[in-house]
Amino acid sequence: MAISQNNYEANNRSLIGSYTVPGTTLKIALRKGDVSVILLEYLRRYHLEVESLYNTPQDLWGYAERTIKGSSTTLSNHASGTAVDARAVKNGLGMTGTFTGTQGDALNRLLADFRGVLRHGKNYAGRKDPMHAEIVGTPAQVKSLADAIRGTGTTTPPTTPAPQHQEDDLRDDERRWLEGVFMQITGNDFAGWPTWDGGTNEKLTAVDYLRRGNVETRQVHSNLASVHAKLDALAARVGGDAPAPLVLSDVPTPELLAELGRRMTGATP
Repeated sequence: MAISQNNYEANNRSLIGSYTVPGTTLKIALRKGDVSVILLEYLRRYHLEVESLYNTPQDLWGYAERTIKGSSTTLSNHASGTAVDARAVKNGLGMTGTFTGTQGDALNRLLADFRGVLRHGKNYAGRKDPMHAEIVGTPAQVKSLADAIRGTGTTTPPTTPAPQHQEDDLRDDERRWLEGVFMQITGNDFAGWPTWDGGTNEKLTAVDYLRRGNVETRQVHSNLASVHAKLDALAARVGGDAPAPLVLSDVPTPELLAELGRRMTGATP
């Protein structure tokens, strides 16, 4: 029987299921049972607290029948469906410094709630793997954590502070492309958009409105109705034959952004 590095049976597709990451439309293949409960909770919180899991091309990876990079014999924990790679292009194998200070702090808080059952590649002693998280610990520890998640629906203790607002994590090339998309549609150079008083009086672009939390923007903008109207009109005009205008507050931010990108590139959902 093939065994992965963490001593789980590997390369057996009958042990693998397809799951949707909670809070997203993203699919991933993981080991059935306790492992999937834990990894899905990790990805749910990662998406909310660290950085968006949406990317083009999509780079959320789970089950894969392969060896560890650099080895011809040791099976990766991906081969047993007990590991995930999140935002793998940005957080590439061997890379360091891929998380901002705020993101790193959020990820550390998240991992602390997993009782030592989840190990992250950014913490490897040797070659770092900042995309990677894997199941470790005894079967009893894994079962105990999975049962706790099933019972409460989350790993977050009641005393854990609410996550702070995350800064926009767009890379410069992503921002330029997206701003170009918006400018093509609206002809707007963003000069008239209001500012967000977050301590830096930072100028917000249309992209920022889609990326930042809707609750926060509702709290800080007195003229948000006009901003939403602009975005509704923008969403309705993308692709020419759009359905009824989207209301920003009713649509998860990453999904609206992804839909705009799909329509602009002509890709099918």
